[in-house]
Amino acid sequence: ASQTDAEKFWTEMLDFGRYSFNQSHACAYAHVAYYTAYLKWHYPTEFFATTLNYTAAEKLPMMLRDCQAFGIRILPPDINQSSYGFSGSEGVIRFGLGNVKNVKDAANAILDERGKKLFGSFRELLMRVPLKKNVTEALIESGALDSWSQNRAALLYTLPLYQDDLKIIQKKQQTLEQLRQTDIALLNAKEKKSHCRKIETAENKLKEYQFRYDNTEIPQDIVEDSRKKLTHEYELLGIYLSSNPLDGYPEAKALRTAQIGDISSTGTATLCGLISEIIEKRRNSDNAPMAFFRLADTTGSINVCCFTKPYSQYGTLIEEGAAVAVSGKCVADRTEENEDDPEIKLIVESIKALEYEKESVVVSVSDLADWANRIYSILLFYYQKDGFPIVLYDRSFGQFRKTDLTVSEDVLFLDIPNIQIKLSPIGASGR
Repeated sequence: ASQTDAEKFWTEMLDFGRYSFNQSHACAYAHVAYYTAYLKWHYPTEFFATTLNYTAAEKLPMMLRDCQAFGIRILPPDINQSSYGFSGSEGVIRFGLGNVKNVKDAANAILDERGKKLFGSFRELLMRVPLKKNVTEALIESGALDSWSQNRAALLYTLPLYQDDLKIIQKKQQTLEQLRQTDIALLNAKEKKSHCRKIETAENKLKEYQFRYDNTEIPQDIVEDSRKKLTHEYELLGIYLSSNPLDGYPEAKALRTAQIGDISSTGTATLCGLISEIIEKRRNSDNAPMAFFRLADTTGSINVCCFTKPYSQYGTLIEEGAAVAVSGKCVADRTEENEDDPEIKLIVESIKALEYEKESVVVSVSDLADWANRIYSILLFYYQKDGFPIVLYDRSFGQFRKTDLTVSEDVLFLDIPNIQIKLSPIGASGR
């Protein structure tokens, strides 16, 4: 054979060697594939729960969609029901406490204490397990404490109140313990009397703070920002579980050409989602700025590259948690490690900020005259440029009517005779 033919043959061998293997290796792979296929079909819940515990964070949305395709429900972590990792039975898989960012190291301590007795309340959890502030916040924001309050903002509000009282209680307990350890036999009558008074005072103070701690309730009147709730949830779990982050952005459906999890090939696309993991860089030649970030929806996430030219026009829209529609080209990002299954990334051509459709404050009035003569002037005091839009419900005609007034959440706590004020869900009547 000529040298040219030999070199061509050698090149083909090298290329073939990248993805080929011998018969014994192929047999082993086929054997494993058969068993995993059998388990996935006959024991899908157990199979997926185990697989999820070995799945990288960026692959979780894809794997969870596969779970749902098999009819398996995915539940958030729960302080009284979660194991350390993903666990599943009877068509349901639940996030583990160890799957929550910032909780991993504390998860075992929580599980050990829970093994003695289930936690009955938020305050009981804090009393029984010494948790750092960031760990407790992660438990709240991931939904692990939703069984005690669906309002995570209310739990976050209550946390420092409980923690402050706990510090005082622990300090009072230490003081009382030290006083009780004193050998009163060594004291004279006057010193004994003084010492007994100190013990009595310490006991009363301890009872006072313990009573306050036991009777501090989680408030029900705190307004929760659904966007912040979902942003924190995604940061801690890697996916959106409680709701769709684009629910408040009705134009997303019209603008997008596909959901992120459906992107598997190259071509042009418009994808809608929330921005996270922003990395800003500068081009070496002229120091021009550019950015790289992840765009996520409930179906998955994708790496996005915004080079200098589009960045100069759309850079101000690239913010953590921002909801945007990104148009551009999907390209395959090939490396030696993913030659056969390259990652798809999006190269930005344009970015559009999605307009958030805020929840409305519905004001129920007896008639429009009452609104014009009395109520409007009261609510005008609470005007806020980017606040909640007011929608009137005219009880005399049974009709909703839009207004141009936007107000702060403080109006929800007003007590006006014969007037009902409440927050309505997105898409309610009158919007």
